[in-house]
Amino acid sequence: MYKILLLTSFGILACLVSNAQIGIGTSNPNSSSILDVESSEKGVLIPRMDNTAMNDIVSPADGLLIYNTEENCLFLYKESGWSSLCSGTGSSGSSSSALSQTYFKSENPHVTGRFGHSTAISDDGSVLIITSDREIDNLSAMYIFVKENGTWVRQQVIVGGVLPFFNVSISDDGNTIAVGQVISSNMFEVKIFEKMGAIWSESQTLNPSNFITASSTYFEFDVEISGNGNILVVGAPGESTGGAQSGAVFIYEKDNMGVWTQRNMIKQSTPVTSNNFGITVGVSDDGNRVVAASHTSSVGVANVVTAYGYQSLNWVEEHVFTGTGLLSTINYYGESLALSGDGETLAIQQDNELDDGVTDGWVDVFKFNSGAWGPKTELKPTEIVATEYDYFGVGMDITDGGTKLVIGALEEAGGNGLTYVSGGLTFVFTHDGSLWSQDTILRAQNKRELNEFGSKISINGNNGSIISISDIDEDGLYNNAGAVYIFE
Repeated sequence: MYKILLLTSFGILACLVSNAQIGIGTSNPNSSSILDVESSEKGVLIPRMDNTAMNDIVSPADGLLIYNTEENCLFLYKESGWSSLCSGTGSSGSSSSALSQTYFKSENPHVTGRFGHSTAISDDGSVLIITSDREIDNLSAMYIFVKENGTWVRQQVIVGGVLPFFNVSISDDGNTIAVGQVISSNMFEVKIFEKMGAIWSESQTLNPSNFITASSTYFEFDVEISGNGNILVVGAPGESTGGAQSGAVFIYEKDNMGVWTQRNMIKQSTPVTSNNFGITVGVSDDGNRVVAASHTSSVGVANVVTAYGYQSLNWVEEHVFTGTGLLSTINYYGESLALSGDGETLAIQQDNELDDGVTDGWVDVFKFNSGAWGPKTELKPTEIVATEYDYFGVGMDITDGGTKLVIGALEEAGGNGLTYVSGGLTFVFTHDGSLWSQDTILRAQNKRELNEFGSKISINGNNGSIISISDIDEDGLYNNAGAVYIFE
């Protein structure tokens, strides 16, 4: 009797396998499934593991699914990396609209690669640029990804030099890239790349002798291209006309033949030695408004951000924004800034200021109305853990219409009920036409101590539906190799 039952069981199983279907809890599996499970009392339990185990899976197949015990959610692997299938978390801890999370790493990671040092996204969110300071061959690189059928695909890798690419910008249509390239201890140049079909090629290099960085150690300077792709703004904080390292901003324009020529050089009305004007810059989509920050590390000196409008073939100073923090400490005002594409919303970081007993900082937001810049709105995050030196605002970006502002706090601690040292969080703020409010808190899937999640932020300008967040000190298999997360 036992043999008869056993043979019968094998016969049924063989029948099911021959039809490439298995039913559990049902004798009639759905015709579209290979496995159909039915139950009103129990569920399906898939493999559970932490971040380390997930990232140690060798050659994961597209479609692989696991449950991440650190993030408390499902993760799906598809081509570019692991994506979270869970929702973001609102400021009150409630669930917000679902945001998938895609994880990018260098293909040739270096121990100090800092992949994600600079990023940019086209206005429609179809092109993503990521720079890497150093690859395994000790050369810098610029990765270009494109969105194809809902999936990010690497289109091209452009190899730089021994010194890093620095600050990349892309036109709204995704066809023109401007990127700074360090060429010596305190000099840099700007490379222009144009897309022809699916191939990116360098079309021009701008390298005048006064493209000087603010520091031979940090290579500080900034590059921004207008949304229409016709105006290029280059900050050269080490330029010394009127005072050593007083700084300058260069304006370039592309002519009908596609050639970039210098239109203007903007200096502060009263150049100040070591003021490093042009340390950060911004430009409106039409190229008719430019903002630039000064940056001095002198105690008691107020750094400022200046807005300029292009009127009657000249750049006219519109407004000077001054930080309101304590001058008894170093006043970093404008170390990071974000100008909306329409040129009517400006966000300025106020960093390293004493606030409620800890060194936090905030972001000042200004609106341009009726021909003038209005009063500021001060934005601070709803923090998970109060810590010193959160660097709130070091990375940030804003939509074209100024209705969504994404701000990183790269040394903020805490998340998902956990406490970790300086891992970083990113905060999404929205404007309803009258008020700003904190909408969402974004967290890295690979939370580790001393990471810098939020060090660089880029969003697509038209609606901010795609958010790129760098963690340039993300460890992975290499210390400080860097990583980039895409939320969408």
